[in-house]
Amino acid sequence: MQHELFEDVGIEVEYMNYDNSPYSQAFGSFDPFVTILDLLANLGPDANHHIKAATIPWRQIVALQFKNEK
Repeated sequence: MQHELFEDVGIEVEYMNYDNSPYSQAFGSFDPFVTILDLLANLGPDANHHIKAATIPWRQIVALQFKNEK
């Protein structure tokens, strides 16, 4: 994605940063890399207490990726 092109026209690009707090899953140990449907299926109405997300500006994401590659 060419983030700068969005900035050039006044659009801020941010990514979602989800909290992967463990919750009880039906099969095996906790796997954070599943869809939101897994959370809803396993917790029902209590899923709201586990949905925590914040946005991160794209430059921070790129910096984190670059740092992790070293």
